[in-house]
Amino acid sequence: MQQPFMPTWRWRVTAIFAVAGFAALYCLRLGYPFADPDLFGYLAFARLWDQTGVFPRRDVFAYTPVKPLWVYHEWLTGVLYYAVVKAAGFVGLKALKLALGLGTAAAVYGASRLRRASVLASLVCLFLVSPVFSFGFASLRAQALTNCCFAVLLGLLEGSRVRGRPWLLALAPPLFLFWGNAHGGFVVGLCLLGLYALAGWREPRRGLPYVLTGVVSLAATAVNPYGLDYWVYLAKALAMPRPDIDEWLSVARALALGHQTANTYAFLLTVFVALLFFRRRNESDAAPLLVLASTAAMGLWHLRHQVFFFLAVAVYLPWHLDCFWARLGQRRPDVAGRWRRLAGPGLPLLAVAMSAYFGAACLEDGNLLALGPARASDGNLLTAPYQPVEAVASMREQGLSGKVLTEFEWGEYLAWELSPSVTVAFDGRYETVYQDDFSKEFFALLQSEDGIARFLAKYPPDYVLARSYMPLDHALGRLDGWVELRRDLGSVLYGRGSR
Repeated sequence: MQQPFMPTWRWRVTAIFAVAGFAALYCLRLGYPFADPDLFGYLAFARLWDQTGVFPRRDVFAYTPVKPLWVYHEWLTGVLYYAVVKAAGFVGLKALKLALGLGTAAAVYGASRLRRASVLASLVCLFLVSPVFSFGFASLRAQALTNCCFAVLLGLLEGSRVRGRPWLLALAPPLFLFWGNAHGGFVVGLCLLGLYALAGWREPRRGLPYVLTGVVSLAATAVNPYGLDYWVYLAKALAMPRPDIDEWLSVARALALGHQTANTYAFLLTVFVALLFFRRRNESDAAPLLVLASTAAMGLWHLRHQVFFFLAVAVYLPWHLDCFWARLGQRRPDVAGRWRRLAGPGLPLLAVAMSAYFGAACLEDGNLLALGPARASDGNLLTAPYQPVEAVASMREQGLSGKVLTEFEWGEYLAWELSPSVTVAFDGRYETVYQDDFSKEFFALLQSEDGIARFLAKYPPDYVLARSYMPLDHALGRLDGWVELRRDLGSVLYGRGSR
């Protein structure tokens, strides 16, 4: 696309450097090198299916009470990630993470261009929302697939609404067929379809295609290994309170506790920018306004949902920036003239500087293809998540097997590294695997030494793998019948025995 203030050849050179700069910026944002604990749960599930040839419907990784049916709403994510790990190791998984992040950014850019936004405005908004990729894709959980599907669905909806291409809606049900088996976040996509249908309530002809697409897409999510049991589980999971997990905090609660303040401030700043530039009169219907308002409310209610607002802003706001600039040019032509004279040489220089700076930063970071479990030595032991890598390696070398009580965020890593010789008491799959009464009991009892003693008596393990110098460690150090086997910077292993 040729800009009036820049020759064609200069615009093409600028576009090449701009693409390189944004790719480097997003790779830098996606460079977080540590795997989320849930990732190991995905891999353990898929490996179990691969080794046995039978789809797992009941958990085999725990020795404590589990549900009769294991509804694993992220099963397809596990299969996809495990296939990549088998073929290319964790380097391949990091490459997939980069591809998902860059693909989501490309989908957002394409959706904004379908709305007839200019290239420059679309790139400005991509830069504005780039911080979301640092936490929205940080650990390659199933949410990364939901983020990508959400961006693609926005593009389909805007292509249908603005460009008059209703055939794009036919691509939504196949998208939901994949999305529904990859992550329960497909519910957000169904709500998105509902908002577009609601925006056309005064003109049924405009709203009906979205209603029909929503019905067919909902039916597509029923094509899963669990049938209607999937929806029964999901309805319960969506209403489940999670007060002890940071990402489920509200903005007000997070600010009060000091959790994720940088991300929260970025979210509030983006809300302010959207309020400043978004104008309802620029839209042909209320769909963008409904989506922005709904996703902003979701982000205020739960930190983990802020990513949807960022992605929606990157799609909807560029057109409003163009409208603002057009009005400014009419009212202040002198300002527009100075901008054009400055942009001619300035934008190419900016694109070159951006590609050079972020490219060098990306290479210097050294984490471009790094992905794996965090170790205790990688950060602050009290705040940064890590896995007991050295302790698990030692257990494997010694051939230890049996029941292991370990920290909540370590169970899935043990399942991946030590199953089937080791089973765990509890792990991050608590809402899908463990009985509700037992989950409450686990969180309640492991808060005090007396509670830990009662838990050990009721659900006796063979080993306890705990954080060093934390409550579980202190309790085991005082209880008879337990002896310390090994200790390192971040973990301590206890076994049954006399002192």
